Amino acid sequence: GGGRADAHSADAAHAPRVSGALAAHYAPRTPLRLVQSGLLAAEAAALAGEGSRVAVLAHGLPDPRDSRLIWQAMPADPAAYAQELYASLRTADMLDADFILVEALPDGPAWRAIADRLGRAAVGSGASPAG
Repeated sequence: GGGRADAHSADAAHAPRVSGALAAHYAPRTPLRLVQSGLLAAEAAALAGEGSRVAVLAHGLPDPRDSRLIWQAMPADPAAYAQELYASLRTADMLDADFILVEALPDGPAWRAIADRLGRAAVGSGASPAG
């Protein structure tokens, strides 16, 4: 595993024509759901209560009461969030979670592009390639 991919992806992000190609980007194998902030803890607890292993990407602090939940604290800054998003999704995939819950993003122009990417990741999530 080389750690050299970062410089590469940063270049790609600045190339005007490439953004369309990046639209295919990363969709986790694990089913991904976007959940409103106020419902996040309850939704996560409900899934965990059914015996599911749940990864949660949230702005807030982890809910310490439930060990079945894998909390990943996400940055409150849109640029930092965008940078960490795919790494966090990959991590959730590797942890063998049954579901990934992502706290709904704040409103605002800077968040819109990220919300769009998350929406596409959610649509493509859980699709296992044949074989």
